[in-house]
Amino acid sequence: MYTLKHLKNLTLGKLYNTEGNEKVIINDFEYLHKNVKNKNTALFVINEKTGIKHFHKKEEKYLSNF
Repeated sequence: MYTLKHLKNLTLGKLYNTEGNEKVIINDFEYLHKNVKNKNTALFVINEKTGIKHFHKKEEKYLSNF
């Protein structure tokens, strides 16, 4: 399992809502906001360029306004 502190060191992107939550255990990873059900889920926002590269098409559901 990972904590937000671990993810902070592993990711190349920005992490939000980490202040004071470094010890929260993350046991689920999602890329769609609608699938985030609790504080133990990390949401990865996929940008348009990455979405096209990995999913081979442009999909509005992969984009986010965060």
